[in-house]
Amino acid sequence: MAFYRCLKTRMYYAKLPPKKTPEPFAEFRVFMITDKPIKFPEKLFDLMLDRLEWSFASFRKAREQNAIFFIEGKEINRKLDREEALENLLRTGIEARLGEPYRQVHIMKRTKDFVYNEASIRAYGEPDVIFHKEFGEITFKEWRRIMKERGVFEDDVK
Repeated sequence: MAFYRCLKTRMYYAKLPPKKTPEPFAEFRVFMITDKPIKFPEKLFDLMLDRLEWSFASFRKAREQNAIFFIEGKEINRKLDREEALENLLRTGIEARLGEPYRQVHIMKRTKDFVYNEASIRAYGEPDVIFHKEFGEITFKEWRRIMKERGVFEDDVK
């Protein structure tokens, strides 16, 4: 039996002028494993990736400072064998099911890499409202609107 993976990734880079070829410092990923090809869930994956950026305070702050950008990539219905499909689902850290979207965050630091799977992302939590020193209490949608108005997403490559 064949399985299929739809996946969207965002590789994050600093906007500081690099001395050499820039290297990504983080990767955000959303994927879904299915038992048949599906229509690519673009809007769902975009929302989940945007919410990840909101959930990780350091990324939210870097966006507010217009200090980062991402380059996006995607796979649409890539055929997998049974072993690879099961390995992907096991790495979520939860009882994963076919047809459900899952997230992963990989942060690369000089001394150590950090990987957050679906289980650890859920444990970390996703704020509905944050207190922002400039805006007061603010929701995800309000924050995204303000950041768009400030042009912090203009360098992102989709």
